Amino acid sequence: MDLPKCRLFLVAPSSGDGTVAAACLDAAVRAGDVASLLLRPVAPGVAGRMAEALLSRAQGLGVAVLVENDTRIAARLKADGVEVARGRPAEDIALARQALPHGAILGAHAGTSRHAAMEFADAGADYVVLEGRESDGEPRAAWWSGVATSPAVAEGFAAAYAG
Repeated sequence: MDLPKCRLFLVAPSSGDGTVAAACLDAAVRAGDVASLLLRPVAPGVAGRMAEALLSRAQGLGVAVLVENDTRIAARLKADGVEVARGRPAEDIALARQALPHGAILGAHAGTSRHAAMEFADAGADYVVLEGRESDGEPRAAWWSGVATSPAVAEGFAAAYAG
């Protein structure tokens, strides 16, 4: 069986020491193939200084930057796209797709739901986030790679922030 190409998907904390976060980003880029960095706003409509600093640094390193749940912040920061958080309906994916400029990345967090992942892809998501493992121990994202052409993010396997 040919395994799909795997890349790193980083998640930045919503607050903390920007210098430490930038050093972590630099180390991750040196260590592996980093595809994306997800920024979580500190509050609805508020990006935070650390997020703004990480965005320009990440984009300068060739890493796509996504903002969680807020198309307005993504547009203001000139981020590469948005990820719609877990628990949101497929209609939110369609609305986010309409609000984003052409070519922007749209991700959707499906939790452990295969059904939600399929609905999100149908609604226009470019990738889905799937948590956990199947009953045979395979990551749920491995199932996705067998049934879909769009990428999946396997959440919950290795995440650390030393800030």
